[in-house]
Amino acid sequence: MKSTPFNPLDKRNLGISITNAIFVQEIFSLKALQSFTGAGIYAIYYNGNFPVYKKITLRNKDDFQQPIYAGKAVPEGSSVL
Repeated sequence: MKSTPFNPLDKRNLGISITNAIFVQEIFSLKALQSFTGAGIYAIYYNGNFPVYKKITLRNKDDFQQPIYAGKAVPEGSSVL
């Protein structure tokens, strides 16, 4: 069997790295966040009482497993896509 060298920049490997990094970060309430400067990625989790998100709330009850949104933040004027 032919072995393919590991390429950390392959999109699939980057996705795995990003997922692993997000899941080890501390969770903050949106109410607790303060304005900051910089770039990064983020995930938003829901754990409220809105009936449509009941299954998501149950998955996020003990250890936030299912974000409802993932995004990126870039500084104003950035040309990053």
